Amino acid sequence: MSIFDSFRKISFTSLKKTYFRRDVESAFYLGKPFSFPKVLTEKVFLAACGELHEEHVRMSERLKLFSRVEPQKMQRIVTLADGVLEGRYECYNSLHFTVPDEINWHLDYIAGFEYPILPAWKVEPFSEQAEAELGIPLFLGSFYQVSWLAASWLYTGQAKYKQKAFQIIAQFSDENPIGVGVQWFERSVAATRLINLYYSLTLLGCNSPEDGACVKSAMELVLAHTVYLELNTEIAKAHDYKVFLVQAALLIAGKLLHASEYGKRLSLSAIQLIEQEIRKQVRPDGVMYFHSIPAHAITLEVLAVVQSFCKGEFVLSKEFYKIYAKMTGVFEEYRIGKALFPNIGDAVLGGVLEMEERNWEDKALSILELARVRCGTTEILHKEGCSLEMYLVVDEPDKITIADTRAKNTASIGLHEGGHYLLRDKDISVFIKAAEIGRKGSGPPGHNDSFTFELDYRMKQFIVDSGTYSFFAKPEVRNSLRSVMHHNTFYVDHTQLAEFVGTMGIKSDLTKPSVEEWNSDEGEDNLTVQHFAYVRLEDPVICKRSFRLNKNKRKFRIKDEFLGGSEHTVISNLYLHPEVVVTMLDPETYNLTRDGDTIQLRYHFPNDNLDLSLQDTVYSPSYGVLLKSKRLHLQYRDKLPAFYKMEFSFL
Repeated sequence: MSIFDSFRKISFTSLKKTYFRRDVESAFYLGKPFSFPKVLTEKVFLAACGELHEEHVRMSERLKLFSRVEPQKMQRIVTLADGVLEGRYECYNSLHFTVPDEINWHLDYIAGFEYPILPAWKVEPFSEQAEAELGIPLFLGSFYQVSWLAASWLYTGQAKYKQKAFQIIAQFSDENPIGVGVQWFERSVAATRLINLYYSLTLLGCNSPEDGACVKSAMELVLAHTVYLELNTEIAKAHDYKVFLVQAALLIAGKLLHASEYGKRLSLSAIQLIEQEIRKQVRPDGVMYFHSIPAHAITLEVLAVVQSFCKGEFVLSKEFYKIYAKMTGVFEEYRIGKALFPNIGDAVLGGVLEMEERNWEDKALSILELARVRCGTTEILHKEGCSLEMYLVVDEPDKITIADTRAKNTASIGLHEGGHYLLRDKDISVFIKAAEIGRKGSGPPGHNDSFTFELDYRMKQFIVDSGTYSFFAKPEVRNSLRSVMHHNTFYVDHTQLAEFVGTMGIKSDLTKPSVEEWNSDEGEDNLTVQHFAYVRLEDPVICKRSFRLNKNKRKFRIKDEFLGGSEHTVISNLYLHPEVVVTMLDPETYNLTRDGDTIQLRYHFPNDNLDLSLQDTVYSPSYGVLLKSKRLHLQYRDKLPAFYKMEFSFL
């Protein structure tokens, strides 16, 4: 009887989803190994090794091609691998730390805080130490560094990289039993780790006799992740990119274990769920319900990986490819210039494959180019968007060419189902979110950002969204940044649009946003939206915001109107990019200058019941980064109905 026949008859009795956590906890507290088969059958193991060897042959050719096309980027990967050999890491583009020869998988190396070793669902991510960041150990546990080492070994042939890669895999397996510790806290991180483990094994080759024990250990780790991802019942209620990530990992596991019925079932189930989720999570216009531009990017990357594995008996539907193309088109519309994207919604811990540690803008551009190639083009628009991930994931990397830089589309666009609007003209770009809060008004991400906007001029960010910063460190900072007070919108009587639940959710969304007007032509764009978040006040208030971009006069105007019967306080903020210099010309007029380009902002009010000030604040351009910045703060008190205007002139 094969191991997987036993697995079905015995283990599925005790490893039903409702009992999985109980069994993990029992093994942990009794100090015993988790009760699933530890040794792969010869048949399944040999089939998996054969699969890895076939992929290794392909990956070898692809890496050689990439290193010829992008030698500097290949050298960057080797530099990252050298850093790992010396215990030096770069994390989220700004955090640098060192580790000894053996990694402590439970330690935040920057704050010096060690998370307790408990069943994953009993780990408290918000530690008593305010500076502790769970993202640091999760970064280490994503196995990005293993892929750097594997690629460097294949490129240089130096055994030190291969030895270190297998050392990290073995150490992780020994010190992180299934379901125990922070490395199993996030299913999405476990899924990322499994995907990177697969690609690392294909790069390492794993076909020589001396690799045998290492490969068998790695395959046992694959099985542990497969069981965990399939049977752990901690599944987020909100449908987001993490669902795709988990199913992509199970699809890859199924491919490795295809010699068993268990593996075939995994692949089929994963494809079916991915097909269901892409229909649930994406609107007809290509906007994701989960209002996060970074999450949209990562979803494109995950689904590109999925497509590369769906061949033969496991294929995706035409509808899947149609939706994916829509998502890719929308993400390209979001792009401003070469590599700027709106900072709306939650940031993400990291990408799926991080063969080259990059800042968010470069990562987003590489994902866009990858998605475009997956949609059928052979031309990428920017050489900077070429990545090793692309060469590993696309079908025919040898056919990729660099196109002449194409002029960015400057036509305005309204994505009505998704509630995203882009007002544009030549060197002016405005992104507006006119949708519900979170996913269909339920959250997460649950940012109180109704009618917020970002303004870019001459490919430079001027008015920016304040961002996310972190999910785990300083929860009060996260909730502050996702509050209505930290977005480019307004609020009434110091009241949130929606009340928070924890650091991710909201109690309910009462905004019920509606579009009252949308028209666009070569001369002017007009968008008028209203919401009802404040009808719950003792004296109900209906809020309306109108956006007007006059392309002939090069002026952008915003009018905020408030309908009610009593006296209320209205507050509005404009968050400025840290490099914007503010010069006050008079109490209601300001010049906003960045790198020699200037926008003049003038406020218009019907009376003097106003307090306008320039204040210090913070801005988070990506996960783990928090910068000092400025905001223009308006506080206006009057008996409703009332209004005020803001006019931006592009000098």
